[in-house]
Amino acid sequence: MSPDKIFSAYPPVAAALGELREGSRDAYRAAVAVLAGRRKLRPAFIDKKPLAERHAWMAAELAKKSNADVAAEVLQGWLFACRKPMMAAFLDSLGAPHEDALIENLPPEPPRDKIEAAVSALLDSHPAWAVAAYLNLFVEMDIAEWPSLRGIVESDPRLQPANPPANPAQ
Repeated sequence: MSPDKIFSAYPPVAAALGELREGSRDAYRAAVAVLAGRRKLRPAFIDKKPLAERHAWMAAELAKKSNADVAAEVLQGWLFACRKPMMAAFLDSLGAPHEDALIENLPPEPPRDKIEAAVSALLDSHPAWAVAAYLNLFVEMDIAEWPSLRGIVESDPRLQPANPPANPAQ
């Protein structure tokens, strides 16, 4: 699932904006600036909105296909600023070598049962929307050729959006 679709399919992902604001002000401000600029608005105009309204506007903008690049940056920034322990736990449970949740070379795909156990462990200790956002980004990486993980992400009901996007072609 592409980053823009993550924002449209999982409304709770808008909470990531608040977490990003607290965890990495620079990344948050950069996202506001880019989104505002694309709408021909000044960032100060967006900054004056109450947080709930600002985040709702940002989430709606990030759900647009034209902003998929910004959505990817926001999600990656949020993961590394706010959800690094979740990423590291997943990689550790699979025995995938990493440095501070960063992967240089992704190893061959582990057995499906090991992946299923790692996904279940994440879901036991993190919100389903956060796990779904992370795993969807993971399977979309250029270096990720793990068809079993993709199948799990696409079929596990715990990782599916409650309300799928109304317009899948968006």
